[in-house]
Amino acid sequence: MLVLHELEEIIIGDITPYDNISKEEKIKMGKLAVSQVLDNLIKKEEYENLLDEFNSHKTNESKFAYECDKLEASLQAKLYDSGNYVDIFSKENEELINTDWNQNAIKNGARSLSDLFIEYDYQCYDKIFKSIVDNIK
Repeated sequence: MLVLHELEEIIIGDITPYDNISKEEKIKMGKLAVSQVLDNLIKKEEYENLLDEFNSHKTNESKFAYECDKLEASLQAKLYDSGNYVDIFSKENEELINTDWNQNAIKNGARSLSDLFIEYDYQCYDKIFKSIVDNIK
């Protein structure tokens, strides 16, 4: 599931909440991208079904894979923080932090890109993943 999800991201990129693309549109774009890449494979339908399962977040496996994907995004943001690649308070990122969501996160103590990502995704994690994310903070 994660490989197929990453395959779609190779084509459409990592779409974040800041891209103003609905979840439905992101799923549609991802399915189209994977369908094009897998076009001539015998197991194309099986792989597409796995991607649908990932997007549903209904099975234990898809929930786990989804949380792994979110965790990876938070870790990547943490790497950007550690390298001082993104200053969320710089003039160039003014639009980024001027959303209601990010303003609330900043009021609650967010001071970095990883803080924003972690705050945004925190509700999707189960107890074990919350523990891991708390350590990332």
